[in-house]
Amino acid sequence: MYGIIILTTTKEVNELQSVNLFTLTRTRNISDFTSFEKHLSRRKYKLQEREREIESLNVLVDMLLDEGADLFCLDSFYYSYVIPQLGKEFDLLKFTDSVIINIELKSEDVGEERRLRQLKNNRHYLKHIGCPVLSFVFVSNTGELYEYINDKLCCQSMKYLCEILKKYSVPADISVNDLFKVSNFLVSPLCTPDRFLKEEYILTQQQETFKNSILEKINSPDSPDFFYIEGSAGTGKTLLFYDLAKNLSDNEKCCLIHCGSLNSGHTSISSAIDNLTIISMNKIADESDFPDCRYIFVDGAHRITTELLEKTVFWVRKNNKTCFFSFDKKQVLSRNETAAEITDKIKNINGICGMCLKNKIRTNKMMQSFISSLFSLKRKNQNISSVSILYAGNNSEAAELIELYRKKGYVFINYTGSKSNPSSIDYFTNQEYCTTHDVIGQEFDNIIMYMDENFYYDSHGFLCSHPHPHENYIYTNLLFQGVTRVKEKLCLIVINNEPLFHTLLGTVSSDNGKNQR
Repeated sequence: MYGIIILTTTKEVNELQSVNLFTLTRTRNISDFTSFEKHLSRRKYKLQEREREIESLNVLVDMLLDEGADLFCLDSFYYSYVIPQLGKEFDLLKFTDSVIINIELKSEDVGEERRLRQLKNNRHYLKHIGCPVLSFVFVSNTGELYEYINDKLCCQSMKYLCEILKKYSVPADISVNDLFKVSNFLVSPLCTPDRFLKEEYILTQQQETFKNSILEKINSPDSPDFFYIEGSAGTGKTLLFYDLAKNLSDNEKCCLIHCGSLNSGHTSISSAIDNLTIISMNKIADESDFPDCRYIFVDGAHRITTELLEKTVFWVRKNNKTCFFSFDKKQVLSRNETAAEITDKIKNINGICGMCLKNKIRTNKMMQSFISSLFSLKRKNQNISSVSILYAGNNSEAAELIELYRKKGYVFINYTGSKSNPSSIDYFTNQEYCTTHDVIGQEFDNIIMYMDENFYYDSHGFLCSHPHPHENYIYTNLLFQGVTRVKEKLCLIVINNEPLFHTLLGTVSSDNGKNQR
């Protein structure tokens, strides 16, 4: 008998609302404006008092009114909308059934190159919606209006914009947050190599800053020999790392050492980029195994052995090369990796330059909250619908549920097993699955995993596990590796462990949720 819990509340209670630009600009007091905007948009927080932007909005609305704009065509604009997780902001957005209208506000001319780059980036974020995008930038101190057409900026009159707003005055009946799912913008080099190779992605502001800083440093006379990029799961370090390798391979030979199992994504990227070779850490036994290259990248360096780290450092210094490491200390999978404290050794390399990605962009905040509460009950969790908790009385029932969810588009991630010691893990090897070691560096929209009698919570509320059949592996570490690969939806099957099931229900249920069994 199955016990299935699915929470039906999906949207935030206070989702951002569109506003009427005429209504919004009736107050010209800056402090009142931010409070008024919060009230009209139902925003959860007050915007910063950006005086120049507010003045630019006032000038724009006044000029449109002078051209005969009515209140209806100024309606249903999203002001200062920020895409959740990515931090990408749009000054003004309006969605209709026919077109999307985007207007960026500038108090003074920032130059054609910057204006062009911003509107081009905006178009990238908006094009997935499927409607034509009309992109404008308004410079308030000159009253000039420019439209982005065929990768060029064309000067337009305010009367022209007024006619556009009148023509497309009826808004679409949409939820703006539903239009901007993180999966539309994030590209996994290993899961979607074609999109990566076609550069169908945009780095976040933090990623772009780190990339530019690294490129500037390696081109300087006193460039460091070693760099590291640190970041927890979902911060985008893999995309930044592979983007750097692809960028530098335009002019120099590069080698990327992957500290895990190679997959088809590695093969696709390596074969498509002439100057980039991707190999497994296991292929390097001594100094002669390092390929002839100018730059070397060690991906997932928290799993590199101390011996290989020492060989890499020696080889880089001896041959005057540059080396990059990427790692996440929390993603270690074995006791040996934990004991080696390899990330500390990397950070202590003399002269190394390090950067740490902070902002999680792969999983939404509510999913992050759930994953935190999964491993520590002291961490509070929000009620979400993107997590399903299921119950199965035995492995056979669990296998049926796994197959059901696979047909729904979920990827089943099994725990890496032991070749010498049989265990319950082996029961699921007849399913189509990836192991926790297979998915290193990858990400998936929807994931299904199971938790059986090997898991329990201690008296302090921390998730613990019994010994893994492989003496070097730790169940909780493998679970963490698996669940942090998720972008959209997560399903956990509890197998024959009612105390654990009861506790997990408490992490996902609330008075605001509606439970179904």
